[in-house]
Amino acid sequence: MRAFNQNQSGKRDRSAPTCAYCRDHNHKSTECPHAESDWAMFQRLEIPSKDPNNWTNNPIDRSEQLDLGVSSWYTQASVAKWKKEPSEWGKWYSDCQKTVAKIKQRREREALAESQGKKRPSIRKCGFCGSTDHTRRNCSKMETFKTQSIKANQEWRRQFHERFVAQLGISEGALINVKRRHHWNQQGESPTEVAIVTGINWSELNIGADTKFNGGKGRYGGDLDYDLRQKVSIQITVGRENKILYLGEKCIGNLGLGSNLSQHYSDTYYIVGVLSPSERPMDAEWIDQGHEDAVGFITKKRNYQKLKELGYVELVEKWHKEWAINNAQ
Repeated sequence: MRAFNQNQSGKRDRSAPTCAYCRDHNHKSTECPHAESDWAMFQRLEIPSKDPNNWTNNPIDRSEQLDLGVSSWYTQASVAKWKKEPSEWGKWYSDCQKTVAKIKQRREREALAESQGKKRPSIRKCGFCGSTDHTRRNCSKMETFKTQSIKANQEWRRQFHERFVAQLGISEGALINVKRRHHWNQQGESPTEVAIVTGINWSELNIGADTKFNGGKGRYGGDLDYDLRQKVSIQITVGRENKILYLGEKCIGNLGLGSNLSQHYSDTYYIVGVLSPSERPMDAEWIDQGHEDAVGFITKKRNYQKLKELGYVELVEKWHKEWAINNAQ
């Protein structure tokens, strides 16, 4: 799934939390140390960036924030550069005014709570199922769901290998026939070329590759959320070119030959047939592992209700049911 793959490669599935005003990752906007001094300058009809000591002239190192997962568009250095543009001064003024108001409101709430001797109640609540009887650490529902997810991935991987490798013969070493995809304004039929399969992203494959694109719940359409989907990528060498083909997310049940086998819009080539199949033996360890690390990651980052909203629970139930049928005594 994309979210787990990005995490493993050092990228986060979402930007690191930062101050909405100055984009410093070390505090929230209600605690920003720069907003009030900026507002004081605005009140004197001065532009804060004219002060050489202003934060816009001494931003946090961009590479440091990128390493923490902050979007390149929203590093403090990028935002500081925008705020120095005269066309942005009006928005800067407005943002500063709103931030100062939030800081004031926070202080008033804290003062009121202190005067009344109130403290925020500490509520023990499970981050996965929402129960107040336990925490995520000892949530039996989460452990059950993780087990079901792993078994679902095991079944998906088994069926994928059976269809993709055992039946179609597509794996490392296979010779396949491909055609170059035409650009929208090109005419005529592309000649068939021979390519060799040099790699497949086996370690990333999971039930997220079995989504349905029918305008459902997920971002960009489909039943499964975009960040939980997974593409099957096939590395090929054709002529002197190294290319990657993507099967998209409709893998099992849609692996007929022809253009359907490689439908991603950005692919340069698509597969039209298998010339010499590969006979990669089924790796029992790959099946049994069941993408366990990704399952642990996603159940830590998302609660059950959110996973249900994103379409993941339904997908797990579908493939866990298949696993139960095929493993019935």
